Amino acid sequence: MSALVSYTTLFASSSFATEPSLMPSNMSVAYQENNRGGSILKALEADTGLRTVPQIYIGGKHIGGATELFDACRDGSMAELLDQSNVSWNTAVETDPYSFLPGWLHAR
Repeated sequence: MSALVSYTTLFASSSFATEPSLMPSNMSVAYQENNRGGSILKALEADTGLRTVPQIYIGGKHIGGATELFDACRDGSMAELLDQSNVSWNTAVETDPYSFLPGWLHAR
């Protein structure tokens, strides 16, 4: 597994919200084609018990979904995991990750 992995589908709006948080780390994003993510969802459920996307792993550690990633970004634990996993990322980014969520979602 790569140091930073985000499992998602094309149909999950919160998945798009995580990309700006992750992209400064030079992460490439690839989407499963054909079965609308069915294989991804089955594998995630087997590993985490969850069938929601995105599910993010840093250094092989399951972080969780979008809001868990945003919380880790806010409390500094994402930075620690990225550093421990030797993932380069932009330490100057100060944007609130929750601002990337779609406007139709209520505040968290």
